[in-house]
Amino acid sequence: MTTMISTRTSATHASPTTAAPDQYTDPVAGTVRTGRVERGEIAACFPLAARRRPTCPPLRARLDRVTIAARAAIAETDRPLAVQEAGKALTGAALIARDCHQPDRARQIVTRHIELYTGLTRPLTVLEAGQVVGAATSLARTALQTDPAPDRGVTMLIRVLEATYRRAAIMLDGVIRPVAVPLGDVNSTPEEHRRLVALAQAQLLVGGTAALARAGRWAEAADLARTYGGSGTRLLEGRQVLAISRLLTRDGNVARDLVAQSDRSSDIDYDVAACLTALCAATAKRYDAAIVMVDRYRASTSPGEGYAYFRARYGAVVAVIARGNQHPAATEIAARVAREALGSGDGYAAQEVLRHATITGAIPERHRARLEEVVEVAGLTGKGLTGRLLTQLQDAVELAAHAVRYDL
Repeated sequence: MTTMISTRTSATHASPTTAAPDQYTDPVAGTVRTGRVERGEIAACFPLAARRRPTCPPLRARLDRVTIAARAAIAETDRPLAVQEAGKALTGAALIARDCHQPDRARQIVTRHIELYTGLTRPLTVLEAGQVVGAATSLARTALQTDPAPDRGVTMLIRVLEATYRRAAIMLDGVIRPVAVPLGDVNSTPEEHRRLVALAQAQLLVGGTAALARAGRWAEAADLARTYGGSGTRLLEGRQVLAISRLLTRDGNVARDLVAQSDRSSDIDYDVAACLTALCAATAKRYDAAIVMVDRYRASTSPGEGYAYFRARYGAVVAVIARGNQHPAATEIAARVAREALGSGDGYAAQEVLRHATITGAIPERHRARLEEVVEVAGLTGKGLTGRLLTQLQDAVELAAHAVRYDL
């Protein structure tokens, strides 16, 4: 399976082994000139990809959204639509539990979701298999969020991908006992099967590379991308970690080539490329690259609903690199990032802004306090999911589960 996936992209990226040594790296082994951007800041900023993420309004609104989906599922007479609405409710409920620092509850909800499709007397439909893949990867993401190291979560994502490709049932870590993931019998056409594999593959590349990067394990993140088809020509997570891993091992020329030779089809692609170009630039070109990056950010706007978190990350990256290159706009950018996050009212965006000292050190205390309030109201501090709100969550899970399997 590994060969099948990686072969499709093996000819689409530059081979890092054929490049000349980087003439701009410091002579001391292991020291890399990235302006004054520290390795920890790089890990906090990249990979940077414009992917939609569920909005994170106040916790009560999030729970209401889950309840609405669960009620729609129970009222639906069309099986596929009921499965879709129930999936929204169960996925949302697990995410809320995880965000509210209740990982065992999140695992229990995900396990319940998977077990709705276990023991059927018929093959799974493609829609049902997609629900199983999504729930199984949610188990892995919970491990990535709560474990001190990313190894177990990444391994789980790999196993889900392999099981999807091979049409095999597997066991994953649950709360008390292993969870059976029923991917061995799916009624799908070859094209539908390819789409299921692509879903699991994307979850691995997005979640796995980011987790390894956060841990500072860039070489492993790059290996993961190469092995599982993430080294294509678009400047997504895989190609980004390939470039940064080269930069951090004194192969700056190769890093720059990987960025320069990437395919770009949208303004956001060019925005991300400008950030990486400024990060990887040779000393003599670094400030000019930072100017281009800052100008692109100033001219940019949000792509729309679901991108508040990306906007916060993008702005934070620009602020961090601008400050590292002593660009005078760093403080101005930090203020704009904070304003946008506050304007969105999105807990994920506010939380992301607060992670970066470059921003929190440049904005007034009242803005920091308001950002902290947005995070708390969204339930992200772990204090909100109790009492009636917890009961509402549990009731929604029961409704959604009953809509799919009334016999359980």
